[in-house]
Amino acid sequence: MHKCQGQDSYETWYSMVSRETEPAYFRDKNFYKTNPDIQPEMRAILIDWLINVSAVYKLQRKTLYMAIDYVDRYLSRSSGIQKTTLQLIGITSLLIASKIEETYPPKLSQFCYMADGACTTDEMLAFEKHILQDVFASQLLDLCLMCTESLQFGYHLLAAVTISFYIMSIITVTQITALSCDEMEDCYRWILPFYEVLEAESNASVALLEKVKAYREALKPSNKLMGSRPSRRSQSTPQYSLNTASASGEPSNV
Repeated sequence: MHKCQGQDSYETWYSMVSRETEPAYFRDKNFYKTNPDIQPEMRAILIDWLINVSAVYKLQRKTLYMAIDYVDRYLSRSSGIQKTTLQLIGITSLLIASKIEETYPPKLSQFCYMADGACTTDEMLAFEKHILQDVFASQLLDLCLMCTESLQFGYHLLAAVTISFYIMSIITVTQITALSCDEMEDCYRWILPFYEVLEAESNASVALLEKVKAYREALKPSNKLMGSRPSRRSQSTPQYSLNTASASGEPSNV
């Protein structure tokens, strides 16, 4: 293995493989025990189908592998999943992965067409949010905790704000956590650069901290961090303010 400057080969290798032991990246080969309606051979059939869908739309191999990883991690963290939902989990995972990895990802309607009536576009959108909440929120929190500045916030506040990035309604977050929008405001501003960098990179790592720093430097001329939040998963994000959402009581994108 090529030796990195200031780091021996064993340390490099360990840093690469140790992430698989972290809870957010855990994959359980015995997932079917908590999901008795799903058998191992069903996963094989699903992956074979995802390979075919990827070939039809000429997706990159890393897009396919990322989608399979999302499927496995979701099944490992879930229980009672019905076999009728398996295809929805697979195609939605491929949709998310393609938005991250592909320059021109297929449209939602194209993925839905390949499912051949197994799910609707509305079901895919709803499940996309569900997977993002379950999988991506943990990666965002991982990245934030790598930074020593995170120590200025309590764990409950970091967790609440992290979840808010993947839930449509900030009101839901305030109701669940009993935290007010004012209490979350400073933490939201601090986490925003981590969210944006992770959106572009897809996997949390120490190397991303320098990109977070660069992102913050680019934002310094403007203090309006709570305005629009560009996203690779959503090219147009509504103008948002925690205080405005709190006052109106209407669900808003965080």
